[in-house]
Amino acid sequence: MRKGLMALLLAFVVMVGGLFAACGDKKCKDGEHKYEDGHCIYCGAEEPVAKKLMRIGITSQPEKTEYIVGEEFDATGMVVTAYYNDSSNQVITDYTVENGGPFTRDDKSVTISYQGKTATISISVRAPLNISNALDIETAESKVYTIEAEDLDFTYCVNSNNTDQPPVIETVSQEFPETSGGKSVGALSVPGNKFGFNVNSTVSGKITVVMRASATHINIPVDDFMEATWNDTVVKSNKTLSWSEGRWFGWEHAYYSDIDLKEGQNQFLITITGMNAPNIDCFYVIVNPTGEEVLPATIDDKKPEEPSAADITITDSVPGLYKVEAESLDYSACTWSNGMTSLCTEANTDGGTNVVALSVPGNKFGFTVNNTSGQELDVTLQVRASANNADMALDELVKITLNGQQVKTGATLSWSGTWNECNTAVSGGLVLTSGENIVEVEILSNNCPNFDYFAIEVGAAEPDDPVEPDEPADITISDASANEYKIEAESLDYSACTWSNGLTTLCTESNTDGGTNVVALATAGNKFGFTVENATAEEITVTFKLRASANGGDMALDNLLKITWNGEEIKTGTTLSWSGAWNECNTATKDGLVLQTGKNIIEIEVLTDACPNLDFFVIEVE
Repeated sequence: MRKGLMALLLAFVVMVGGLFAACGDKKCKDGEHKYEDGHCIYCGAEEPVAKKLMRIGITSQPEKTEYIVGEEFDATGMVVTAYYNDSSNQVITDYTVENGGPFTRDDKSVTISYQGKTATISISVRAPLNISNALDIETAESKVYTIEAEDLDFTYCVNSNNTDQPPVIETVSQEFPETSGGKSVGALSVPGNKFGFNVNSTVSGKITVVMRASATHINIPVDDFMEATWNDTVVKSNKTLSWSEGRWFGWEHAYYSDIDLKEGQNQFLITITGMNAPNIDCFYVIVNPTGEEVLPATIDDKKPEEPSAADITITDSVPGLYKVEAESLDYSACTWSNGMTSLCTEANTDGGTNVVALSVPGNKFGFTVNNTSGQELDVTLQVRASANNADMALDELVKITLNGQQVKTGATLSWSGTWNECNTAVSGGLVLTSGENIVEVEILSNNCPNFDYFAIEVGAAEPDDPVEPDEPADITISDASANEYKIEAESLDYSACTWSNGLTTLCTESNTDGGTNVVALATAGNKFGFTVENATAEEITVTFKLRASANGGDMALDNLLKITWNGEEIKTGTTLSWSGAWNECNTATKDGLVLQTGKNIIEIEVLTDACPNLDFFVIEVE
């Protein structure tokens, strides 16, 4: 019995094992798979994923992407590839082209479609190139013809600032030198832009084509940024246009020389090849040039006229101030900016008038100083001018020369919001030679101050030399006991100073100590001071005080005045607060100073063309 059961059990195991073995080895045929969780439950095979198109792409661009209005898309050279979810891909040719033409100037792309997927190709569409006849030549005589750039056809071109628009034709007024025809063409900096003109001639000969153009943003080697052809032959100018900041219409001449003029139609064509093309004013065609032709002046060859004869004559070495009003000078060699054509009169300036609108680089003017004293004279040059829109570092905007040597003032003209509120820039230590001396002013930028007057001061102290008062208003301290020693500002000696705001004397204000304060010292380089005599036999520790009022705004005193104590600079760290009242004073203090035995010198130097009003000084013995 036991043997029978064992036999049955063994048979069952073999049968079940056979069944499992048969199933595990089964190779399902198509249609026999039963998938669960992505695998066949019989053979274990992965459930196949349906092949699906994921995207299409342009794997080779078409040979042509630039079109003329009216043309249709050309797929030559284009390869389109389909990409599937099983990582496979294939080149397709049965795609559909959407918006493939005829093209208009507004078309920017072409769409390729295939089974619901799309890809885009960027294109550009230009108007037909139209080169019109601009000149008829009927004689072989040497002659200069002018073709204005604004008269050419630029419809083929694209505006570099706005590709939906043609290049800019703009009116230019009052630039140096004057723009031919009053207009120029700009925004041409798109490679592929083409324009030009035809010349019909009944004669043959030699010509020179001159392009009058201006650099923009950078120096422009003309042949690197534009290709010029004459009758399909490349011609070169070998010209580099020079760029100066803000000089968009600084016209120069690029010469294409030794060109053959044939009978019949000739064509001059320019193709922009770089991303920075010049502004173009006009073209000159010189037939059978002799070299004696005269073209309008450029920035390179227009020379300033001699300074005007608005002379200052100095007959002796007696100290004095010799002034020439800016409005009396000769500006015939200058170009006015801001569309102005004449001097502008402003109130509240010396003489009632100042000169504005000179902000064109290259403008030059000046005056002569006749020294008939028979000797060299030490002089100081003063320039009375006002900033406009912002503080102005004068030496960066204007180049001043005396007899060819540059003169620098180091002055910054302060902007107060008023066009005619002037500052005085000073340059000392100059030498006036015997005879004629020339002062020339050259404008360096497109931002120029307004000029009120110029002055030559004879016998002025050099700004760098310390000025000790001729008659010092002394304080004498005879003992070391605590005390205050005051000296009124109006009692000091200002004979070495130049008054600002057109004033020539002290100005009295009420509500200040002593009833009077000192104003109009706002001329950089002014120096004054006083002495303190320590008559004791020992050094004394003291405090220095300055009573002063701001004017026109809060004033950081140390930025405006340099105060020295026996040659050592001291700083108070004080800001004088502006309340709207010219005579409302604050006190600046510096303590811990040492008063040496004997004479001590306090010197004040005005650093800028802004200076507080001064009431009094105090030395306090601690």
